[in-house]
Amino acid sequence: MVDTLSLILPIFGLIALGYLIGLFSILPDHAGEALSDFVFKIAMPLFLFHKLAVADFSIVRPWSLWAVYFSAVLVAWIVGQFVIGRLFGRNARAAVIGGICSGYGNPVLIGMPFVLSAYGDEGAVPALLLISVHLPLMMLVSAILMERAALADGERDLVRAPTETVLRVLKSVLTNPIIIGLMAGGFWAVLGLPMPDLMGSVLDRIGVTAVPLALFAIGLVLQSYGISENLPQALSLMPIKLLLMPALVLFTATMMSDLPLLWVKVIVLMAAAPTGVNAYLMASHFRTGHALSSNAVTLTTGLAAVSMGLWFNIVEML
Repeated sequence: MVDTLSLILPIFGLIALGYLIGLFSILPDHAGEALSDFVFKIAMPLFLFHKLAVADFSIVRPWSLWAVYFSAVLVAWIVGQFVIGRLFGRNARAAVIGGICSGYGNPVLIGMPFVLSAYGDEGAVPALLLISVHLPLMMLVSAILMERAALADGERDLVRAPTETVLRVLKSVLTNPIIIGLMAGGFWAVLGLPMPDLMGSVLDRIGVTAVPLALFAIGLVLQSYGISENLPQALSLMPIKLLLMPALVLFTATMMSDLPLLWVKVIVLMAAAPTGVNAYLMASHFRTGHALSSNAVTLTTGLAAVSMGLWFNIVEML
């Protein structure tokens, strides 16, 4: 069995290093922005393209995997939205941000590196199947729910027609470099195209840099978010994202599905990944829940070093 510390320290150590570099302003601001652009527009899309293009999906049936994972997302989202909206009395938009923080994880930048470290390329297949639908589906649902919440809050200037909302999200998805990389890799695999040696060699070298640089960039981004007010609200969402959601995935996957054991392990770890930065981007767009989402992203990412290690040990006992 892979030693837990050997998984946690390289991943979260790089995040911590990026956070400290940003905290002490060792790099100029434009350097951090340039690094993030390289990671999210070039390195990670090419890394995901390569992983998908050479993966074997010949006997894959992803429906059970998606059903198990997103049913847990649904429950975690509802619980988080209830906690922020009813228990803390926030408006409808902030309540939706609470749901996003509870169910919208970071499977690409944290979940995927953890899975690859634990299970290698064999674990990449279920991880990639999940990632391929996670971002577009979560972006679409988040946008639709936030539009409805803005209407309930009387913020009509934030509300668009349903068709306009869907088209705007589709445009955002289809122009997202990570989605482009996933789509291109998927088409390559479906068409059964060979990977030329030179091309594969170049992509291998980019892949070697993509993951560590992405983790380092996350640390830089987290430092700019920081911890602010409304801390109790963010703290109330942490057990939902880091404990409840992976527990739901584990229970559903083992009791109610025919997923292979490795796939069960992978999606539990993906579910245990912390809140993704898209929660903050959504909060900024709809002008509410900034502190809530910022705290949730920062705190869950920090504690994921412990919680993902815990879930790894749990799934290894299956």
